[in-house]
Parts: sequence; C-alpha cells; structure tokens
Amino acid sequence: MRKETTVLLICLLILFADILGIRQTLDLWLGEKLFLNDFSGIAILISLGGLTALLLWINYLLVRKILGRQMN
Repeated sequence: MRKETTVLLICLLILFADILGIRQTLDLWLGEKLFLNDFSGIAILISLGGLTALLLWINYLLVRKILGRQMN
C-alpha cells in the first residue's frame, strides 16, 4: 500500500473516532449525565469540531493528491 493511501485510511479512522466522540459528548450532555457549565461544554465541542475540520481538510488534500497521481 502506498504511503498516501495509508495516511488517508488512518485519517479517516481518526475522523470516524472524532465524530463518535462528538456524538457521545452531546448525548451525555443532553441526557444530563455529563454536567458541564456553558463555557467548558462549548469549549469541548468547539475543539472537537476544529479537529474534525482539520481532519476533513487533510483528507481532501490527500484524496486530491492521490487522484492527481492516478490521472497522470
């Protein structure tokens, strides 16, 4: 397997885990099992969302690079 494909798969797995983390945090917060004040809850969700956006951007660049190499 090529290096770019391996990195892409790892990034996709990390992205999947991050999305599951956001969902679990929201479920616990809305189910009132996780007591967060407004600032810490928002900070956690913003940091998880920022990490998700960064991983999506990396995945986009890797897919573009992989497809660019296949077309040449």
